[in-house]
Amino acid sequence: MIMSEPPVMPVAPSMSSMPFTPALQRLHRLGWQPGATMHDGWWPHLGLAAWRESYRRHPACRAAIDRLIVARRGFPRAPLPARLDDRQSALLSVEPRIEALIVALGVIALDCADHLLVTRYRTHLAGRIGERGCAQLLALHRGWRSPARVASPERLVDAATAAGVRWWRRDAGACVVATLLATRLPPADDAPLDGPDAAVRPAAFDASVAFDAADAFDTHQTHQTHQTHEMREMHETRGMHDMHDMRDARVLRATPGATDGCERLAAPPDATSPSTAATVPTAATAPTASIAPHALAVRNPLDASPPATAGSASDKLLKLARFL
Repeated sequence: MIMSEPPVMPVAPSMSSMPFTPALQRLHRLGWQPGATMHDGWWPHLGLAAWRESYRRHPACRAAIDRLIVARRGFPRAPLPARLDDRQSALLSVEPRIEALIVALGVIALDCADHLLVTRYRTHLAGRIGERGCAQLLALHRGWRSPARVASPERLVDAATAAGVRWWRRDAGACVVATLLATRLPPADDAPLDGPDAAVRPAAFDASVAFDAADAFDTHQTHQTHQTHEMREMHETRGMHDMHDMRDARVLRATPGATDGCERLAAPPDATSPSTAATVPTAATAPTASIAPHALAVRNPLDASPPATAGSASDKLLKLARFL
């Protein structure tokens, strides 16, 4: 009897057969060999300044020191991905430019156009992002709502770096690549604004203001929503004429299912009002603040969608990388 051979079933590629691309090699080096790539500020930040020279001078010590860095840094805590999606690959591709792009991101967070228009400020920025980068950044970002300049032009790059790093770290947890790239930047707790010039720093850009502003607006919006529900109940019992003047002042809400992706269309609340002064910053709002209705009419490439509450820093940085 002639036995027929069983059909050959296709076999899915195993993890070991997947190509270990240069991008993946770089990702794993950032994760597991951080001593060779992390920003110098991380050594004292992790309490390992005494091991810095040993790491550089004695290759035999590096593996042990890398393990110590990973343990104190707290990540990675799991195996790194064996493949990258398009967004992760794009983020990893900007690593050589990450420091300059973070400065540009910080300029957006500071939100003052004078940093790009006034020569003594622009000169310092141009040294990091170039004259073309300054011109592009001025055109790409909408708003520029804050009049508060960094007091000393010489401190502008440090201030922008600190603001950009804090924004980046706030959102980095959503992406393993963004988390690892954060170690290529100064530690947020060791922001360059600390030191003798801290007293002249505009209060608007202290971390508790510049990056907690979005939370303050969210709190205000929740309060406004609660008030709106109360007003609706009063309207049902007292009649339209009693509520007419008050409803004119209500915050506009986005309609469910809106196609523009905007969850709210509320204009920024008046910080001078006694009812909101305690919760709403009086300085420049963070890039995730609410968008006024008129700002939705025309958008440029950098503002193609409303700011998100998660991942907004990396999304913004990828858009900056396309134009700067």
